[in-house]
Amino acid sequence: MITDLSTLLRDNATDDPRRDAYVSLLNELQETVLRSPTRHWWTRVCAILLEWQARPDRIPSEIREYAAEQASLVLDVLRAHARETRALPAKDDPGRARRAQDAIHLIAHAIHEEPTGTPVFTLRRIPFSQIASAEPERLSYHTDGDSPHLLVRADAESIWLRVTLSRLPEVMYKGGIARVVLKIAAGSPRILLQAELPPNDIDIIARGHRPTATSEAIRLGADAGGIEWMESFDDIGPMMSGRDLDINQCFLSGDALLCTEEALAAARTGKIHHEAEDRGLYGTEVVYYEGEHLVKNRGVYRLAKFLVEGKARSFDFTPLNEQIDLGIYWLVLIRKIGRKRDAWRLMNRLYELGRRIGQVREDERTVYDVLDRVHGEYPFFDFDDGALDEIGVAYWLSSKLARLADRVFRHRYAIPIGLELARRPGDMDPYPVTLDGYVDDAAADRRTAEEWPAFLERCRQRSAAKP
Repeated sequence: MITDLSTLLRDNATDDPRRDAYVSLLNELQETVLRSPTRHWWTRVCAILLEWQARPDRIPSEIREYAAEQASLVLDVLRAHARETRALPAKDDPGRARRAQDAIHLIAHAIHEEPTGTPVFTLRRIPFSQIASAEPERLSYHTDGDSPHLLVRADAESIWLRVTLSRLPEVMYKGGIARVVLKIAAGSPRILLQAELPPNDIDIIARGHRPTATSEAIRLGADAGGIEWMESFDDIGPMMSGRDLDINQCFLSGDALLCTEEALAAARTGKIHHEAEDRGLYGTEVVYYEGEHLVKNRGVYRLAKFLVEGKARSFDFTPLNEQIDLGIYWLVLIRKIGRKRDAWRLMNRLYELGRRIGQVREDERTVYDVLDRVHGEYPFFDFDDGALDEIGVAYWLSSKLARLADRVFRHRYAIPIGLELARRPGDMDPYPVTLDGYVDDAAADRRTAEEWPAFLERCRQRSAAKP
């Protein structure tokens, strides 16, 4: 038995009338945003929240006080945000959408209940000058002129990649570029470093005055909608605990690598671990079942992606966790790797990895057998979707905010998610997951490439036929 956790959560399968009522209120807010032009988002959302306060009789008595409390909290955030941005009017849809994105992040910080017992990490600050001295063939640090930068590469035979450094302490790199420097500092094997180059995109974490920080992030090559905002950099520990994997516990400031010892170990050995329990607006990637810590499908997706792309060598898994279905994240991962130059090789590696962690059924002989089954369960998924525009990012963040509000509500009222798994002795004994022994097959990769157009056509037909 495999449980699709995302479907379980989406379908509100807890049979709790309090949650049904609260989700109905959240849906009303989200539908208002989806149906309204951007110029009306602020006023119409505020109108609904004010109605929650003015007409409590329309809210079930069991959650009336909670709904009023949350409405007051969100209204305070929206009013403060309006006051702060009044001098910078947004006159077009993209501008209003960017302002809405900022407001969503602020609301998420306000309603999110920070987890207690933040894990303790051993933090390191390694100056670029120190890394350059230890690894001169792979990193050089330049502070001359108006644009401090790094040059990085996998080895002496590779081409240098220039990394422009931030001029502001409020703006730091995270993600791929930070991992490149982390792996150089850790002395990672060439193959693990080469898999990171060149980075797919520019990921930034920022705080402080948003227009100024956004301008600097854009100068570094980031998209404004993809910036992760923090209230403060004063305590780096919680920032590290919010990373999904230990190898992502790294940032680049203007002059140093900030990381944990755990990240250095992961970069050095290639063995990665899932870390984050609650990432606020970006969701929770773990679930507890009978006191056991399990990684949800999005967390498994992140672990699998790193192995398939060769950015890591192994991770630990358990037989009980095999029952958490990867679900829609099969499709999400295929859409991501489908844009890469070696997409067909990566797709076959993913199929093999899925087979090794219990995500492939006995009658599924190829990756397309798996994908046809999963797309049949999620026919709305569109492989042709391009990058989101500013309004699309605002819609996406609003759905994340609704899920966060639901999660906070369930935690407040101790509402279970209705998860049922089959237990057996030893089902929490970890085993290592690797792709050791798997050999790429060029002929199989060609067949996968040839079958891709027919698969996409089947997906379009399923999407067109959905009710």
